[in-house]
Amino acid sequence: NRVITTSTISKKEKKDKMTRPSVLALLLLCFNTFTIHAFTLSTPTKATNSMTLTSMSSSPSNNNNNEQELSRREAFATLNKAALAAAAVLTTSASLPANADVTNKIASSSALRTIKRCIRQLTDMEGSATSFNDYMSVKESIRKPPLTEVRRNCVILIKGGEDGPDAALLQEKYNAFIKALESLDGQASLGMRGRKGISMVEEYDATMKAIKDFYEVAER
Repeated sequence: NRVITTSTISKKEKKDKMTRPSVLALLLLCFNTFTIHAFTLSTPTKATNSMTLTSMSSSPSNNNNNEQELSRREAFATLNKAALAAAAVLTTSASLPANADVTNKIASSSALRTIKRCIRQLTDMEGSATSFNDYMSVKESIRKPPLTEVRRNCVILIKGGEDGPDAALLQEKYNAFIKALESLDGQASLGMRGRKGISMVEEYDATMKAIKDFYEVAER
């Protein structure tokens, strides 16, 4: 017995949703093409009528054969056009999910590299936060790249993993990281204002743990 996971069902539903419009567009295209062709064949022009009458007076059987041959050729040409148009529709609709997947993978890879640089930046901040209580240095470091872009890149990774099994866990780790980072920034602000006995050790350790946990889940 197979166990069908929620992520598999959701992916299948998305695929079905993307396929239905393509099929409807194909059916509509074929219907319009054949309707126009049938209307054209059933309503000849005046010039055609006069030529037909003249030809029929001289050779009716040859004229009928020519008209039948012309109708078959036009019908065949119409079928070719409809087939080419249908193939174009199906090819375009099939390529869209693949292109979206490639784009998401590229964006996620770039975001992961940014998060890794943020971890290195926080590591370099350890002495200022835990040994020297250098509130100004900590405050300034939080406001320098790549930490200034950490939220945006975390959101990219969260969106990229929306259909994965760790989507909820990734969001939870992100919330914990942002809370710890804001707490560290708040402690640095209090120290800069002259508040006595302000320590940043606990907040710094929580921030480092939270961003490493987020990175570990996002990397899976």
